[in-house]
Formats: sequence, C-alpha cells, structure tokens
Amino acid sequence: MASKIVPEEAETCHHTHDGHSWSRCWRQTDHVQYEASNRESTPSIPTICTAQVAEGSATPFVAATDLYKDGLLKLGQGVGSIAVPLSDAEGSPDNTSDAGSRFTELKSDLELPRRAYITTEKISSTTLCSSDITEISSARANLKPRAVAKDILSHIATKIQLLALQNVYPLRPIDGNSTLKEARYKVLSFYRRVMVTVLLTNMLVLAVMIPRSSSRTRRFGYEQAATAVGANLLTAVLMRQEHAINLLFHMACSLPARTPLKIRRIAAKMAYNNGGVHSGSAVSALLWYIFYAVLVVRHFRGGDAANRAVAAISAAILVIFTMLILLAHPTMRRKYHDLWELSHRFGGWTAVALVWAQIMTVAVTSSHPAGRPLAAALVSLPTFWFLVIITCCLVYPWLRLKRLPVNATKLSDHATQLHFADRQLPTCRAVRLAHNPLLECHGFATIPDKPDTSDAEKGYTVVISRAGDFTHSMIQHPPKHIWLRGAPTTGVMRLSSLFTPIVIVATGSGIGPCLSFLNVYPNHPMRILWSARSPAQTYQADIMNDVLRADGNAVIIDTKRTGKPDLIALTFALAKECAAEAVMIISNPAVTREVVYGMESRGIAAFGAIFDS
Repeated sequence: MASKIVPEEAETCHHTHDGHSWSRCWRQTDHVQYEASNRESTPSIPTICTAQVAEGSATPFVAATDLYKDGLLKLGQGVGSIAVPLSDAEGSPDNTSDAGSRFTELKSDLELPRRAYITTEKISSTTLCSSDITEISSARANLKPRAVAKDILSHIATKIQLLALQNVYPLRPIDGNSTLKEARYKVLSFYRRVMVTVLLTNMLVLAVMIPRSSSRTRRFGYEQAATAVGANLLTAVLMRQEHAINLLFHMACSLPARTPLKIRRIAAKMAYNNGGVHSGSAVSALLWYIFYAVLVVRHFRGGDAANRAVAAISAAILVIFTMLILLAHPTMRRKYHDLWELSHRFGGWTAVALVWAQIMTVAVTSSHPAGRPLAAALVSLPTFWFLVIITCCLVYPWLRLKRLPVNATKLSDHATQLHFADRQLPTCRAVRLAHNPLLECHGFATIPDKPDTSDAEKGYTVVISRAGDFTHSMIQHPPKHIWLRGAPTTGVMRLSSLFTPIVIVATGSGIGPCLSFLNVYPNHPMRILWSARSPAQTYQADIMNDVLRADGNAVIIDTKRTGKPDLIALTFALAKECAAEAVMIISNPAVTREVVYGMESRGIAAFGAIFDS
C-alpha cells in the first residue's frame, strides 16, 4: 500500500485498505506534521500501513498513513507504521533497485488516530533515517484515548519534541504597533479598565455635586454624600462576598454555546475581573468620604460634644481608609502581605464600626430637636441599609467557620495533598484554610473527587506546593485538622467551559485548579500544557493520570530536564493546532502576565488569575 508522496505544501492522497477509505493532508516543513484529517470508518482489525520518504526534496519529510495506538508512541519502541529507505535505515541492506519504492515497514497493532512529528538535522538530505523520527502522538480527531499509558515517564516531553511543536506552528510577530499593544494589554489591562471606569464615573458625579454643596444653595448636603460613601462601600464589599462572586460566574457560564465568541469573551472577562469594581469602588468611597467630612464639619450643628465627636470620628475613618488603600497597592501587598491581610481584616472592621458610630451620632443629634423617633430617622437613611448589608457580609463567613478533619498525603518535599470528606464540591471552587482563622486565611483551589469515586470516598482534594511559611509547614508537618472559613468561591478555571476547544496552561502546583475542571469535564475538547520541576516525582502518578485522562496528548514538561521552556511559543502552537477559542493559564504573576499578553497581543483570548485585586 506504499504511496509516493511528492513535496507539495498540501498534497492530499487517498488510500484504500481492507475496504476502508481515508483522506489525509501532508504538510512540508523542517519539522513535519502528519494528521489524519478525515477518518471515514474504523477498521475492525489492527491496521498495518506503510509510507515512503519523498525523493528529490530539499527538505526531508515523511508521509504516513493512519496510525493507531494508545499512549505516546516513539519510534524504536516497536510501534508505528513508518517506512524509511533501506539505504538509510540503520542495519538495513540496500538491495532494492527501485529507489522510489525502497522502504522497510515498522509494524504494530494500532487503535487510535496518531500524528507524527518528525525532525532531522540533515536538512540537505533527500532521505530520512528512522532515528530522525522523534515522536508519534495522538491526533485531534474528536477522539480520546481510552486508557492512560502505564509508563508515565514516556509522556514527559523532550527538548526535540518541544522544538518540533514550536516549528510546526511558529510564533508569529505581534501585529501592529507593539507599544500600543503593551499599553492596551499591560498598562490598561481589562481589570484596570474596569477600575478606572468605576473611578472616573464617581469622580465625574463628584465634580458635578461639589458646586451644589455651597452654603447658599445647599442642594447637596452631607446626608447625600454619606449615601454615596455607603453605596461605594457596599459595592466594594459585595465584590468580595462569596455568593456574589459565584453569581457572576454562574451568569457568565450560563451563556449558550451558540452565543457569539466575542460576547462570551467579554462576559468571562467581566466575571473574573470583578476585583476592578472592588478597587474602583473602594478608592471612590475614600474620595466621597473626604467630601462628606468637609460638609459634615462645616454644616453639622449638634452641640459642642457632638461636633467634636463627629470631627474625631471623621479623622479616624480618613486615616484608616487611606491606610487600607495604600497597603492594598499590588507592590505594597506583595512586600508586606501579612500586614496587608491583617490591616484589611481588622482595619476594615474598625472602619465599618466607626461609620456606624458616626451615622448613629448624626441621626440621634438630628432627630432629637425635631422630636422624631430615632428608628424613623435611621430607616429613612439609605446609608443605614447599606451598613446593615455590609455588616451581614462581614459576619457571614464567620458563621460558617468550622474545624475539619483532613487526610494529608505528602507527595514530595515540595508538595502535599489534603483530602476532605465533609461534602462534594462543585468544580472550580476555592476554600480558605487556616491554623488560626482570626489572624490568617489562605485560599486554595479544590479538586472534586472524580465522578466514579465510591460514595464512601467522595469529597475534594487540595494540592499545596511550597510557596511560603504556611505552605512549608503544611508540607513538613501535615495537620490532622484545619479551620475552613466562609463559603467556597468560584475561580477563573470555571470559565473554561465557555470555550471549545480551549488550551489550558499550568506551571507547578497550578495544575491543582486545572484538575478541578479536568476531573469534572474530562471530555471537554482541550489541549493541556503543564510545566513543572520533576512533575512525576513531585505530584505522583495519580495527578499525571488525571491530566492524561483529559488530554492523552498533553504536553508535560520537566524543567529539570529541559530547562525553562518558551511557554508563549508553546501555548501559541497548541492554540493554533486545535483552533482554540481561548487560553486559560494558572501560574505565578509574572508568567501569567507574560503568557496572557503574548496571546492577547496576537489575537487569542487569554485568561489568568488576577493578582492586583
């Protein structure tokens, strides 16, 4: 069944074998890709096929017919159905006179569509040795491997395989003006655009209201300014309330698959950039409170004691608000993370308590001369109801505080796995864990147990990688019990279901949040790129198998063996290979920003965790 393949850019060949017909596309490049582009039927018996290296080509390449086999295949393991010239095959005698039909068959029982990546350093050669063929891996033909190969290490990519993938789909230059692209996607990221929009809207309204607050007109008083402060504070708090966040993600993920891609992308960005609303509203609350403090000091008349109390409370609130915003700046938060966490918790509680005290003082003083009941005065104030909701949001997580038993499994010196059996969680939820919940709380993505898990073992898992004192102590001294606070919160990985297909990129323990999606949606069309130091040893076979179950052709990189990979180029190659609608990345801040920018600047939608909110 050998067929001579000529070096054309897209030569289509048709073959018939055992009564079955296939069509396939051959593409010539320095690193040649083979793909079975259309498979009309499946042979009922193992298929043995052959192919032949083209002669007279400046760049050597190989043609192959349909290849079938579970797992990653490499020439030299007795698998494949590649024909190479006898004159170049190692140890093969050149005893064939017809150069156009000189080949040897490497036969194997084959089951699923395969793709061959071929590379050679002998660019001037017209033939190809068996040693030039570096990898044969699963083709994306809407089929999934039925089982994961037992040899996990065979799925770790080599440098040559990574280069081959990058050369099949070379990273193209950024279109247009790179300076404008950096301004749009880095300086004015979607998160910052949302924040600036909220802030500018408030500043515009504030600018309009300042002239109306003059002593002569008094069309805008401190009561109205207090309403603006309360509205912004409530918005900022709601953007950090678990159920409000879950609702935003639920609304985005409820969009039908037929919704235009552009709308799905905007909905996804709005859902997970809610921190922009939080930050914009918090800064706006400070601006409005400065205006309120000026008005209340100038116009409030409640006696000397009440005036001094209101002025003192106003000064204290201004100091706390300013401190909270300064410490929440990304640079300050990274440098003084523990201080930021404590200030946000205790400073926030103190600020809300002081706002309550100020509102009550003003309400009591204002209602007494008019003979109006205090309750009637309070319920007529919008700020009162804003504060009620804010207080409920602050108290709610502590009502759900509980101490849970945990089964810890140390994966390595760099990672551990915590299993909880208190309930089954939906996909892509994060929980807050702590040894001392009053002083610290750390968010971790959960991995729901796979659907086939027995009822007795149902629960969820948290994978922890060493990244600080808390995680180090969890790995070296695994706890038997731990505190969990608040309701589980939906994470950015949940948006992956909006896009088909999607490329999922993870580094290190970032695979944990990804597994939350992979275990629940293993059949979702996707490509996976995971880069980690010694992934098989650090994260063990179960996690590797979960990754390969979702994408049997996942690109798994051991940075100890290959060094630091070009994640932007590899992500771009996978996105082009499967025509991905979007890219999802879970990594550290620097890598996340670089990959997101690398994709967005080339017209590919990309989503990653937000570190500025």
